[in-house]
Amino acid sequence: MGIMFDMKFDLQTNDKMYCAEFVYKSFLAGTQNNIKFRLSHLNNFIYVGVDDIFLNSNCNEVKRIIYK
Repeated sequence: MGIMFDMKFDLQTNDKMYCAEFVYKSFLAGTQNNIKFRLSHLNNFIYVGVDDIFLNSNCNEVKRIIYK
């Protein structure tokens, strides 16, 4: 789709996304918003971090790869 990287880390837009935002919005769309994620806050800035996704109780580790 040619989506550009979201340098502002803005969850309100879909024309640009950062990696965790894309995964977060994909889960929401795929589950019809049935999975609720905790969002991270830094002062008045709200974003979704990778840990907000993988620490969710509805998400399970499928495979672990350790690079050496």
